Amino acid sequence: MKFNSLFIPLMCMIFALANQSCVQEANAMQIDQQIDTFFDEHSNDDASSALNLGGFALNLTLGDKDNKFESLRMLSFEADKIPSEKKLDELKKSLKKKPMVLLGNIKDKDSTIEFHGIEDQGNLTNVVMTIEGDQKFVLLQVKGKFSKEALSKLDLDIEGLDLYEEL
Repeated sequence: MKFNSLFIPLMCMIFALANQSCVQEANAMQIDQQIDTFFDEHSNDDASSALNLGGFALNLTLGDKDNKFESLRMLSFEADKIPSEKKLDELKKSLKKKPMVLLGNIKDKDSTIEFHGIEDQGNLTNVVMTIEGDQKFVLLQVKGKFSKEALSKLDLDIEGLDLYEEL
């Protein structure tokens, strides 16, 4: 009798946790699809500059077997090529959905830098940085499974990220 009274609540708890994990995975995939769509729509003619690096180059650069970078990609837009306010709002809205969280932001008089990411068991799996100002918009995404320390070791000398380098 006691076994049954403990078994049912325990099974319900396990089912709820598994369901929550599946929902978070589905949400993470949906966020990734929305970011992919933004990159696909704007990486050809719209962007002032675009960068797409595979994980092999990143992993080789860092030489750290515990971190597995999958990709780094970036779009930079100058004033006359910045996507519409509607497109930027859709992107920002997707970055506010769980399990994506705001890791930090920096604001000054001319621009705002935001860092969003998904954390999984102490590692980051998807980090998105946006730099938004009157005359520029930059979107940077790093995917994989890596520590915050490994992410900070990436030394990017890319036009459009000079503001990031100062930080």
